[in-house]
Amino acid sequence: AMACRFCARRRKASDIEVLRQDIQQGKSEGEVALATAGSHTRSSGLRDLSEEVLSSVFRCLRATEVLTSLEPCSKFLQSILGEPDSLWTAFLAQEFPGEGRSLQSCADKAPKWLYRQLIQRRLCDTVEWRQVPLPRSNLGAREGSPGVFYKHGYVFMFGGWGFGPMRDLHVAALQTPMHFQEVMVQGSGPAPTYEAKTTVLEDAKELDGDNSGVFRVIVTGGWRHGGYYEESGMYGIMEIDCRDGAVKARWVRTGSQMPRANHSATYVPPSIAGHLYPDGYLLVFGGCVNGTNSNAMSLLDFSNYHWTEIDMGASSPEPQNSHSATLVSCTVSSNGSKKLEYAILILGGGGGDASNGGPPRGGRDFVASEYWLCGLEGAQFRWEAHQSSVGPGGRGHVAVRLSGTDTVVMMGGGRPPLQRTCAVTTGISGITGNRARVLECKTKGPAARAFGGGCAL
Repeated sequence: AMACRFCARRRKASDIEVLRQDIQQGKSEGEVALATAGSHTRSSGLRDLSEEVLSSVFRCLRATEVLTSLEPCSKFLQSILGEPDSLWTAFLAQEFPGEGRSLQSCADKAPKWLYRQLIQRRLCDTVEWRQVPLPRSNLGAREGSPGVFYKHGYVFMFGGWGFGPMRDLHVAALQTPMHFQEVMVQGSGPAPTYEAKTTVLEDAKELDGDNSGVFRVIVTGGWRHGGYYEESGMYGIMEIDCRDGAVKARWVRTGSQMPRANHSATYVPPSIAGHLYPDGYLLVFGGCVNGTNSNAMSLLDFSNYHWTEIDMGASSPEPQNSHSATLVSCTVSSNGSKKLEYAILILGGGGGDASNGGPPRGGRDFVASEYWLCGLEGAQFRWEAHQSSVGPGGRGHVAVRLSGTDTVVMMGGGRPPLQRTCAVTTGISGITGNRARVLECKTKGPAARAFGGGCAL
């Protein structure tokens, strides 16, 4: 197993200056020039304002905008930005809403320190790989996109292709070495599959906010037989209990769905789905249906476990499979103003199906576009498509959202598989101006691969 750490440059400068440099590094040259030129026109106006008024003004801005004003009112800003709580608590709340709970749980850390950690993580530009020792276990080699997820100090792996299609659950404490042990899942679940999707049912706006030690995951679809044959028309919900130092699991519900595999399945929690979906919903997109690529979209309402087929017409992406779909916060334009909302970012994928060699070999890789599914509140969906500036990983890549941020990192994928890591950051300048880049690799990583699994810690 390989683990990677995302880094930002470390500079020998004051904390505020480091933040300022890090933020400007994430802007385009035009934005930096505009901020520099604009400081002279703003300076006289800012000097005319009282400290009380300035404090109120700054609370309506982002820290990125406040830091560009250091020159015209540096004495005042240095004083209020250097205070233990100052404006940093407000900046955290408005720029990382409900995020970074794991960092904010560090009670001995100042809000400025928390903000710096999150802004560096958001603007990561390097990747450092470290190999993690794995003692021998009955996990064996896996492919077929096993479900990998992290929760309550444990790394979990479910299903995939091992000794044929699998539905076993393995768990390892997050420590070195990582020793995976199989957990017997009680109850009756869906049939063994590979290229299914395993989705953790957690609130993206309240990461690490649930300390109960009990959570649920849903497993949807997948292939039932070797050779990418017969999509599964079943889903199962598993409850995992991490309390008392022992991990237990049981199936709590199974049901039927449109048979599909190599699809994406994204949980939209109640805090984002709105009052029409008091328990949130699962959004399933694309994949292989009846051996053919699809762009069909299905919604599972968790309040009544009813499926609804969503018809988006010609605005939908072209039929595809083996893509990723990640829930992220972003800035969107509405009636001439910008507002923060959540969207699902669709990246990569491929065109292989039963007609041309199956998902792993047939068709072409989709690397030219990024698709955003907006309007998640109340399921008022709309698609936005934009050209990709870096050509994200093709079929079978791993995509994770860096905890507490709006940055999605993609690793591997493609045919042949690529040995590179890319990142897309939203929220800084909105969907149309997201910052996409290829990350510089500081250390040798694992061999290029596709259809594996991975998660953020």
